[in-house]
Amino acid sequence: MTPLMTLWRYFRTRQLRFTEREKLEAWQEKKLRAFRRRVLINSPWFRRWISLPFEQWPLMDKALMMTHFDEMNTAGLRQHELMACALDSERSRDFKPKVGRFSVGLSSGSSGRRGLFVVSPQEQQIWAAGILAKALPDGLFAGERVALFLRADNHLYHSVNNRWLSLVFYDLFAPFRQQLPCLEQQSPTLIVAPAQVLRALALAVMAGELSLNVKKVISVAEVLEAQDRDLLQRVFGEVGEIYQATEGFLAATCRCGTLHLNEEFLYIEPEWLDERRFVPIITDFTRTTQPIVRYRLDDVLVASDKPCACGSATRALERIEGRQDDQLLLPGCDGRAQIVFADPCSRVLAQMLPLTADYRLVQTTASHLQLMANCDQTLIEQCRISLERLFVRQGIDISRLAWSLISQTPPTQFDSKRRRIICQWRRE
Repeated sequence: MTPLMTLWRYFRTRQLRFTEREKLEAWQEKKLRAFRRRVLINSPWFRRWISLPFEQWPLMDKALMMTHFDEMNTAGLRQHELMACALDSERSRDFKPKVGRFSVGLSSGSSGRRGLFVVSPQEQQIWAAGILAKALPDGLFAGERVALFLRADNHLYHSVNNRWLSLVFYDLFAPFRQQLPCLEQQSPTLIVAPAQVLRALALAVMAGELSLNVKKVISVAEVLEAQDRDLLQRVFGEVGEIYQATEGFLAATCRCGTLHLNEEFLYIEPEWLDERRFVPIITDFTRTTQPIVRYRLDDVLVASDKPCACGSATRALERIEGRQDDQLLLPGCDGRAQIVFADPCSRVLAQMLPLTADYRLVQTTASHLQLMANCDQTLIEQCRISLERLFVRQGIDISRLAWSLISQTPPTQFDSKRRRIICQWRRE
């Protein structure tokens, strides 16, 4: 990406700001019409629905996208060629190869199946402009030094490198502690990493093993829970979030610290689970090679119940709660299985455990729960009691629950997404 193109798209994105919901929705309608006319007409898969009202188009998910990838993309690309390139890059840890002019990558596969994404140089530019406009605390010309901790590198990330901004990639497959001297030498002003990595960096700083002076840390790829946010704020100060998936750049925190959906680039249909929780169905009208159309994510988002002080008309989120798979399904007092959302459980545990403690709550069968934490057995037992109080309030028959309480440090795997609350038995 040339410096001039960087500047142009960056400033264009910065100016794309809506303070009135009606104007934002009119903008989305305009972009969707152009998207159908200019992009989806070139996709053999989507072309068949062009004449139908948009709400009648079928929903997508990862399985459908991967099954019909060759028909869906607009550039005549073949899934097996792209997959071979992406897998070779991950095995060799050399992420420079492309397929023609297209950059290719893979999702982490935490939902059970790996997703493929492919973008053109123009799409890279649009993505980079959005990231730069929304993530840099002091603008493009502040000379930020960014440390980027990710499972896989990609041309997409390095497309933000320019004369005003330097980015260094840290490989999560490499030994973590061996990378700390390089990080300290880089002296980043901004660190972008999964929540569990930021937590490990904060603990290293607290232990005197690492010296950092950053303006801001940004959590990506995982749910940022209240306990981790408090720890990171104590150590680093300002904490932001970027909500990004294989399907696109979905949300980012504003100057007030509120997470907003990127509705300037996305049309989002909420599938409401209750008054505030919803699963997003997204259409990204900036993706032209691999169209993302009415794509149902598996994430549970919680809408904010008050407007943000920044004045943006885009939907504000209170938090990202996690995957629907992270919900517990416990025996109810009425004899039926009842859903217990992950977030209330996390908040109970965060109130009980020290900031530096880690934990896992795993449902292994219909009535068995395993709680593991790196604290003494007495505190774990108190956590169990508090969780059961929560369950009672939610109509769970706690007399049918069996517990395993384990006092040890949960395993850390930086090369995969951390999930602290897991429902295993339902997926078997």
